[in-house]
Amino acid sequence: MKKMIKKTIPLCLASMLLISGTFTACKKESINTENHLEIKMYEAGNGTESIKNVAKRFMELNPGKTIEIKTNTDPRIIEGEIENGPSINTVDLYLAGGDFFNLVAKGSRTFDGVKYDSLFEPLNDIYENPATGETTLIKDKMYKGYSEYYYKSLETAYFAPWVGDWQGIVYNSKMFETYGWEIPLTTDHLYEVCEDILDTQAVSTNKNSLGQEIQITPFTYSREDSYWPSVYQEWRAQYDGIDVVDLALQGKNAKGEYNPDCVASQGVLESMKVMERLLGTYEKVNGSVVERERVYTDNTLSFRTYTDSQSTFLYGEEARRNATGATTAAMMPNGGWLENEMSANFAEEIASGKVAFKAMKTPIVSALANKTSFKEAENKDLKLREVIAYIDNNKQGEKPAFATDADIKIVEDARLIVTPQSSAVMIIPAYSSSKELAKEFIRFLYSDEGCKIFIEATQGIELPIYCDYTGVTLSSFQQSKMEIVKRENVVQFIYGRKYPMAMKGSLYTFTNTGAFGNMEGRYGVSNPKDYMTAEEMFTINYNATRDAWDRSMQDAGLLQ
Repeated sequence: MKKMIKKTIPLCLASMLLISGTFTACKKESINTENHLEIKMYEAGNGTESIKNVAKRFMELNPGKTIEIKTNTDPRIIEGEIENGPSINTVDLYLAGGDFFNLVAKGSRTFDGVKYDSLFEPLNDIYENPATGETTLIKDKMYKGYSEYYYKSLETAYFAPWVGDWQGIVYNSKMFETYGWEIPLTTDHLYEVCEDILDTQAVSTNKNSLGQEIQITPFTYSREDSYWPSVYQEWRAQYDGIDVVDLALQGKNAKGEYNPDCVASQGVLESMKVMERLLGTYEKVNGSVVERERVYTDNTLSFRTYTDSQSTFLYGEEARRNATGATTAAMMPNGGWLENEMSANFAEEIASGKVAFKAMKTPIVSALANKTSFKEAENKDLKLREVIAYIDNNKQGEKPAFATDADIKIVEDARLIVTPQSSAVMIIPAYSSSKELAKEFIRFLYSDEGCKIFIEATQGIELPIYCDYTGVTLSSFQQSKMEIVKRENVVQFIYGRKYPMAMKGSLYTFTNTGAFGNMEGRYGVSNPKDYMTAEEMFTINYNATRDAWDRSMQDAGLLQ
């Protein structure tokens, strides 16, 4: 969901909705009154029509209220703007492309002689009241993971999420059906599917290579904007459990102690091993680095831009060939924004069914079987798949005879974890002249009517709100995503930086990027000297975290 730059000319509608782009020369002066709401939103794969349409309807329902919407393509622009204060910054409501706990940590501010406890207006009253025209409190209407993360776990809530979409593995459903590939249930099962994909004989339908034999690679991604972290973080959470991961985000180990071994859990190592298998171009055999005979991610494709990578995936067999002969990929890490982001070039192909893709439930990390009663079984992964299938069928039918109730719970807890898009929040500057109007707008956005307007404009991207979408038409991709996100008791796993050790202590609980750079890049290297195994990376990460621990604790204000 990389930024999408659009140059627009300010447009004044009859309803007084003013739209302007970041790069327009003809800027309209802001109207700084309590009846005028100035919004600035991050423009990315979610688009801007959703908020424009919600704003237009809001003004129809609230005569005399006007809204001006500005856009920006830099997700961190708020950091400089909001600290300028009211004499320079007139924005009343930010729809930001990130969260800003680091600014909260800076504490009180004084502008024009007025002291504010924070740069941001508290939003507790948003969560503790219902959406416009409804009776359910927003804190209860919001997806549980978001409500817990942004409201219930904090004394003061400063952020309200405005994008609640899914992230994970997207697969070319047309290819899977055509070639008979199975939807994998475990990571070992995923490797088997990757082998099947590599063994598949396919021919190009691209006009420049029509009829030529092509190699479909199992995965593609773009190093420019990799979405792999949402997947490997989910594998870590599946193995370690949500409670252990939440402690790790605080800088604590499984015992609740501040300790650098919070980054050295078995779940971290197991997820790193899966990533090495999926992205590795080399492997170590008897201490020597040798080239892999079977590579599951085409390294050449990964150097393309994120839009080119997504286009390659969507084009399927019609994609252009690269130097190695691979033309496309069957799977890629991505999110619910993919269809909306690429609709300008693929709307007709998606509508006709020529291009078809779906969201995949993230396969369960196979190492999880080691925590079950059947861990010593020779075919333990097959048994794990049987338990997953039983759970996916809502535990209908006969429970696998070999599985205990404890086994079922371990696997079910892992299967219910979903990684959402979490770093997109609404923020009201503490010094805004239209704070109440901004809150009214948020409450309307969270209403069923607002949610429907939003999802229709984004082609399926949703707010993190339970909503009755009756009458809304969704594509097969969005339907498959909804089936994952809206399962009963689903757990949204938000991997954020709100705790002091991450916010101020620079703790990266999964990988210390300063220790070895981008993890994906270390697996997909062209020079064998640069290759690192999962175990090596795991050790380097722990050592770097341990060596910097006292400084991190001190920066976080936790060292006495």
